[in-house]
Amino acid sequence: MALQDKLLTINVLFEEYTSLLPMKREDEDKLWKKLRLEWNYNSNHIEGNTLTYGETQLLLIFGRTTGEHEVREYEEMQAHDTAVLAIADWAKDKERILTEADIRNLNEMILVRPFWKEAQTYDGQSTRRLIRVGDYKEHPNSVMLQNGEMFHYASPDDTPRMMQELIQKFRDESADQHPIIAASELHY
Repeated sequence: MALQDKLLTINVLFEEYTSLLPMKREDEDKLWKKLRLEWNYNSNHIEGNTLTYGETQLLLIFGRTTGEHEVREYEEMQAHDTAVLAIADWAKDKERILTEADIRNLNEMILVRPFWKEAQTYDGQSTRRLIRVGDYKEHPNSVMLQNGEMFHYASPDDTPRMMQELIQKFRDESADQHPIIAASELHY
């Protein structure tokens, strides 16, 4: 299915959704609970979190835990949920514009506290880097692609400028784009 066909399908589904508004509070609560659980479970799952969907629901909805997971995995899920709730709150204000500070705040919510990360220097030596939450990186970072090439991300010096440019581009272009395209390009 071509992109335009997918966007058309999304538009039709959105129109169907808006035709059901306003919803009964009970139905709105059920929908939000489902969205919240799906968002948290899937976002954490693709990052390697091993909580099941049921364990995610038990933790986020009932404040309980079960299973043999690392404390870190429960904390990751709760921290991500905090960010989801913040985004939902921000979205209620239709006049609110996304800022660079918002992105840094989300980073801080999700990562919670500084942590050490194993890394390699440019000459292949093992090292550890302190990752500070809510701050831009202090060291260059790269990943090895499947084809064996190194992909180098923005340098620490370039990151603040590039983030400002990203936010400005989003502000300049998002009003004229389909919301799915604008959000996808910002995420990418």
